[in-house]
Amino acid sequence: MSHSPHIAVIGGGAAGFFAAITAKTVNPQARVAIYEKAGKVLAKVGISGGGRCNLTNSFEEIKDLKNAYPRGHKLIKRLFKSFDHRDTYRWFETHGVALTTQDDQCVFPVSQDSQSVIDCLTREAHKRGVRVLLHHSIQSVEKETDGKLLVHFKAGSRYPSIKSSSRQAARQKPTD
Repeated sequence: MSHSPHIAVIGGGAAGFFAAITAKTVNPQARVAIYEKAGKVLAKVGISGGGRCNLTNSFEEIKDLKNAYPRGHKLIKRLFKSFDHRDTYRWFETHGVALTTQDDQCVFPVSQDSQSVIDCLTREAHKRGVRVLLHHSIQSVEKETDGKLLVHFKAGSRYPSIKSSSRQAARQKPTD
């Protein structure tokens, strides 16, 4: 009998939410939870771009990533093969956030309000059944013999430890 994996996403920022949504989309039977040490998720999204949330860049004027990202161009080039700025644009528009590209090639919500992005990410996570747990500060993570990870939380966290699968979910491209 197979059981549903437990996927723990550490951190309730934009990347954490996107990873959790992707994990649950790719593996709907998985138990996915976001563990955030603060009392609020997506705080940096709320202030990014002066409160407007610069989601990506159109990259139309960038001919060589090395010029825009001198220290990280190789990594970004690899990452863009699985999910690039066009995928980001398409994902948010498909999930209800109309976007606009400014003259400087920065992409923002048409609303010019980061709350549009926060609402989208929280709505999509909730719709898929992703649990969000606040005030969960990680103490340690250890690998067990079965390949799973055991996550220990600092005192005061509701769950002192959990087992989590950490295999392929975040590597998949979100489609839903």
